[in-house]
Amino acid sequence: MADYQSGALNFVATDNMAASKLETAGKTQVLDYITNYYDCLIPNLMVDPLKSDQIRQAISYAINRRTLISTVMLNHAVATEMPVSPDFFAFNTKYNTYQIDQDLAKGLLAKAGYRTDPNGQGNVLTLSVIVPQIIGQEYRVDAAKEIVKQLTNVGISCTLEALSPGDYATRLKGGNFTLAYCSYYLDQNNDLGFMLNPDAASNFGHVASSELAADIAACNAAVSDTAVTAAYDKLEQYLMDKVPQIGLFYHMNSIITDEVVKGIGSPYENHIFSDIPSWSMQ
Repeated sequence: MADYQSGALNFVATDNMAASKLETAGKTQVLDYITNYYDCLIPNLMVDPLKSDQIRQAISYAINRRTLISTVMLNHAVATEMPVSPDFFAFNTKYNTYQIDQDLAKGLLAKAGYRTDPNGQGNVLTLSVIVPQIIGQEYRVDAAKEIVKQLTNVGISCTLEALSPGDYATRLKGGNFTLAYCSYYLDQNNDLGFMLNPDAASNFGHVASSELAADIAACNAAVSDTAVTAAYDKLEQYLMDKVPQIGLFYHMNSIITDEVVKGIGSPYENHIFSDIPSWSMQ
């Protein structure tokens, strides 16, 4: 970044969230593209309240992802409710349904027997969020703080536990949590088995669904565009209905380049130079 600003370079690819600040009309262009880095909340399905689909749905409806993206990520992310990228051709936008809806969240909590206001009936749902405290990755703690505040707004009593990386890993792998803030890097082939199949090493939420495993296998086995689209449609329907994970957002990276560089098309993860034969310096 320093070399670009000094004029030593005229093209830089970066994950810096403040990249857009360098955009200057007639001088510098900034092109954003979605990456495979995916952040989510992992509900521990071994814990009684979170065994309920309704409770997990309520948590998802209570989260304002756009606020997270604008305040924490500096608009350098794309909202999602599931580990299927909105940039993937088989992603069906009709499943992008968990927009912020506090009334619906409260209704689901009340239906499950939980109180959503001080004068209401029932018990208060009490949760905590664990998050790793890593130098250079402070945004995770900031995002978790915002999520805790948003859950409190619908009557959930939620606390934050910012842990050292070692303590966080121990708690996560040992199942000693209710909600965990997690970051994953997803493969280009969109195989979700590594974190959602019952025997997967990264299945920290203890998801144990043979139906979900079969849906993932069907996606992996599909070859034609039509078959892939149909398989992912079924998988996405399951992810929205059952909410085994509470998706938050996909990170975005940026290309910062001099305005004289022309012809850059639509870059995407690991392929930002795929159309370089059509680039020119003007």
